[in-house]
Amino acid sequence: MTPAGERPSVGQRSRRVLSAAMALIAGVVIAWWDTRPSWDDTGVTAGLLATSSGLAAYAGVRPWLAAALVAGPILVAELRPSAPGVLLAGAITFVAAFAGAALREAVSRL
Repeated sequence: MTPAGERPSVGQRSRRVLSAAMALIAGVVIAWWDTRPSWDDTGVTAGLLATSSGLAAYAGVRPWLAAALVAGPILVAELRPSAPGVLLAGAITFVAAFAGAALREAVSRL
């Protein structure tokens, strides 16, 4: 984490871009997996969403962006009027992403 007002180094920026790309890939894979007809395990899906967004935020991606990248694909794939429960996926990823960012901040202060 860079202090306020300082620009991140090239290495930090490239790590953040790579982490953001991996978060999006994780979101797409989780959405694809969750839309399979044989898949019916909401707890595992929620755990994967939380873990992916938390790790992305811990790696330096802004928490709101990490949550959007991970939850976005599943929201696009599953959101319809008959299934509003998928909105909970967004809430789970936001909480986990902000927890990951808070953990990163706490560890960096040690």
